Amino acid sequence: MCQIIGMQCSIRRFFATFAVALAASGAASAQMQGGADWDPTARQFGSGPGGTAAPAATRNATLETLNKILSTSQLPPLDRSVYLSVRAFQLSRLGREADSQKDIAEMGKVLPNGWQVVLSGTQPELAGGGDRATALRILGYGLQRKPGDPWLTVAQAQVHMQIADFPRALSMLDNAVATSAGSGDRRTALYYRAQANFNLGNFQQAADDFDGTLVGRTTVKQRLGPLLWRYAAQVHTRQDARAMLNKDVGNENLYEWPGPIAKFLLGNNARASSCSSLRRAVRRRRNSTGRHRAN
Repeated sequence: MCQIIGMQCSIRRFFATFAVALAASGAASAQMQGGADWDPTARQFGSGPGGTAAPAATRNATLETLNKILSTSQLPPLDRSVYLSVRAFQLSRLGREADSQKDIAEMGKVLPNGWQVVLSGTQPELAGGGDRATALRILGYGLQRKPGDPWLTVAQAQVHMQIADFPRALSMLDNAVATSAGSGDRRTALYYRAQANFNLGNFQQAADDFDGTLVGRTTVKQRLGPLLWRYAAQVHTRQDARAMLNKDVGNENLYEWPGPIAKFLLGNNARASSCSSLRRAVRRRRNSTGRHRAN
């Protein structure tokens, strides 16, 4: 599990570093953006099968940059695997499917026990730039090599959620949860299934899944994200979401982000409850005054 977390952190650092490299070469591309900030109402598969495509000159410049980086023999296996996954995406966008699949096969040789985690981390991020069709093709190639892999299935579902196809994503995530062997695999699948359920209005199922992702998370920093999402789901189910959040984090130090959100929710709800009680008291006083006047 620690290795997987390390891979995910490295992938996030990669996108920041690679964006700088592209900018230095004059080829910074919109496809390096997106990720968690996608807007499902504004981005679709786009005009034509390739989605919202960057200019051909930009794609070629990006490919040249990747080729130059991958020609370095000293690249660590994880870094090489990440760059290969991005080049596979670029090659597929250029219609070079055979070369794209070769890069995915090379990932398996470079990082035999973790290539699918890398692919599942990079493709949804790249899809955030608008070209979801290419990302789904790449993930499909990965699933041909490792059928039913929960990491790749979760990544496919993430891309479908970017275009608000939540029913299809939910079906995929049901399979990913069912086939997850390790605790880390299961937590990841549950988290994204909870997101799909939330967006479909299945708030109780979403709350249960967010709760399930807490298993094995031992620090407040690890637990806080799912707890805040669980709170949001429970608000819709008429449960006492504030009391449950307070039970889990009420005695914790909440100064580190997103702790202030939890502090606000706990404090704001307390103030809201006091205001609500005050309004009820005022109404009772008015009603009482009205009856006395009538008499």
